[in-house]
Amino acid sequence: MINRERFSRLALAAAVVATTTIGCDKGIARAVETTPRATASDTIPNPASLKETGTVLKKPIAATSRKAKAPEATATSLTTKPTETIVFPTVTSTTEVEPTVKTLSPTKVPERQINRGRLPINPQNYSLSCESASAENVMVWYNSTKADSPVEIPPGFENFEDYFIACVELADNPIDGYCGKINGWLSTSCDGSTGAGYGVYPHPIIRCFRELGVPAEMFVFKDNNTASSDLKKKLVDSFNNNQTLLLWGRGKNSPAVEFRTHPQTGEEYPMALGEHCIAGQVVSIDNESNPIIEISDPLPYESGSRKTWKFETLLWWMGNMGWLMALRIG
Repeated sequence: MINRERFSRLALAAAVVATTTIGCDKGIARAVETTPRATASDTIPNPASLKETGTVLKKPIAATSRKAKAPEATATSLTTKPTETIVFPTVTSTTEVEPTVKTLSPTKVPERQINRGRLPINPQNYSLSCESASAENVMVWYNSTKADSPVEIPPGFENFEDYFIACVELADNPIDGYCGKINGWLSTSCDGSTGAGYGVYPHPIIRCFRELGVPAEMFVFKDNNTASSDLKKKLVDSFNNNQTLLLWGRGKNSPAVEFRTHPQTGEEYPMALGEHCIAGQVVSIDNESNPIIEISDPLPYESGSRKTWKFETLLWWMGNMGWLMALRIG
């Protein structure tokens, strides 16, 4: 015989669990009412009688289950409350789309464009002023190419050539100053009273550049064993550093170079008839690492001239002086 009191407790617990489970589904209208308390009858409620009241039976949840299962779909004759339909976007492509990652390549720094400019051609104003005229050509180049602000011609001078002539001053040897008469006739004499003249070497001219605030370097090579390679290196460096040069030489190797002794230092220095000074600029380096030099020559007097020399030609021309002498400016 069924224990009625025990049956009543079990039926009541099952009804509460079923009601709670169905109530968790917020999108579905409540379709099951609270199961009526069990009567004193020894039998389970008749399904036919429940149908008349509109109640749908569901499979009871086992009392031992601790986790509620999702409600099973069952047919019902009740009219349910319309539910809100949520439409999700449909993915039509079955291909897995990977995010596009743009690969950034390092920014290439543009190569620095060097304003090399070009040496001007200004003829010399005096018969033996080639050094000062070439220095003026270098100054014009420097002002237009490298100077942060143009270097002005010092007061009292019409041009840079006259400034360099006055700055160098006269001396009894070309190491210390201008030797002879600046507007005289070509010789190896430093006695300007006779009308003779010679010229000046880079030693005093570098001081005049520096007084203008222009960077300058002098080099004099005397050793015949290393002079060629030393000169080439200086010329290549001038190209890499965008510099110009004053170069000393002569276009013939006769008469022979005469060496004299400096009265103060006791050092011997060369005197070569036909000494000349030009401005030069390395414009390229050939496949054998030899510099190609463009020359700005203050001769002839009326116009000056421009020419391009290979390193061998320049070396021969400068070597005819006995020393390789130059100033590097810029």
